[in-house]
Amino acid sequence: MYKDRFLFGVLGWIGDDVISLRQNDIVRFPGMASPDMFMFMNGYRTYFYTHNDFYELSRDGDKLLEMDKEYYRYYTCMVLEGLRLS
Repeated sequence: MYKDRFLFGVLGWIGDDVISLRQNDIVRFPGMASPDMFMFMNGYRTYFYTHNDFYELSRDGDKLLEMDKEYYRYYTCMVLEGLRLS
């Protein structure tokens, strides 16, 4: 089910930069790391919190986008509802 979960990279950091480690390269996002940074994922998207804001990794894994909070809320509610029904 999640065979492609890391297809678009794994987030990490070097110094003040967030990096996305991908199969064939590394994408660097300069100055995006912060002491309060954390990452989380669902089955479809990779998110992280830094500098008092939420971001998501683009589908290509080469851009940081503003987190689509409505999608996240909807997806989370659907998963929780599915768990409740099973």
